[in-house]
Amino acid sequence: MQCPKCGAEQRPDNAICDRCGIVFEKYYKYHPRTVDSGSPAAAPRSRAGVRGHPASNAAGPGALFFPEAQGGDWLALAARALLWALLLAWGLLSALLAAGIYLWMRERYGRGGPFPAKDAASLLNPLREWMQPVAATVRAFRLRPGDTVLELGPGPGYFTVEAGRAVGPGGRVICMDIQPGMLAALRGRLREHSVTNARLLLGDATRVPLAAASVDAAFLVTVLGEIPDRPRALAELRRVLRPGGVLSILETMTDCDYQLEDSVRDLCAACGFTAIDHQRQRTGYLLCFATP
Repeated sequence: MQCPKCGAEQRPDNAICDRCGIVFEKYYKYHPRTVDSGSPAAAPRSRAGVRGHPASNAAGPGALFFPEAQGGDWLALAARALLWALLLAWGLLSALLAAGIYLWMRERYGRGGPFPAKDAASLLNPLREWMQPVAATVRAFRLRPGDTVLELGPGPGYFTVEAGRAVGPGGRVICMDIQPGMLAALRGRLREHSVTNARLLLGDATRVPLAAASVDAAFLVTVLGEIPDRPRALAELRRVLRPGGVLSILETMTDCDYQLEDSVRDLCAACGFTAIDHQRQRTGYLLCFATP
């Protein structure tokens, strides 16, 4: 057989012309033609293993993982595998994100009430400490030793234990919840942590069974959005707070009943509260108000 460019005679297994050095594979790529089985175009297309060609020893470390690859082809295979792995990871993350958004939307618009008491244990998840550090958050509520404090919607008592420590033996924490199941879970947690200055109260936020000007501070953590009649509930909180009493409202974006900061600020201002503090949280905010 002959080289299609210079006409020199070639061995049947040659992939490169001994005289002009052209690579038959590349030559016929740009100069297509019909050839018989004895022509250089019918020679093996791989250049690896051809005597004298640099690709003959270029299998490289990729051959360990891609034994079918020749020469530098393992790099292309590795890049392709990496691309597919990234696409698969992106697809899984997207599916998880979509599922999370669906569950959040279903909770926000489908639950229509307070957080279920049967799921109270999930509110004590240790990961919550990263989003809402208990000690630092309770300090931001401005509780003082000897205070009488109202915690509206305490759930299983994530903040109650620390609040009891903050007011001390001379103070009192009144924990009011609308669900008996939540109060039962809270009672067990208080017993476990030997908290004796907490009083449990079953009631509705729009009809707080306390005397006027009877508490020094009140706080709500991701509870305001669960109350259907929020203006009436805030009016009740103002009624039971003493003059100069502090109302603290904490909201997190992970909560399906999340309330926008401006909405809370405007609503409290309309009910007669004066904003005195604002703190950014990792996933939300804390607003503190005072009664006139």
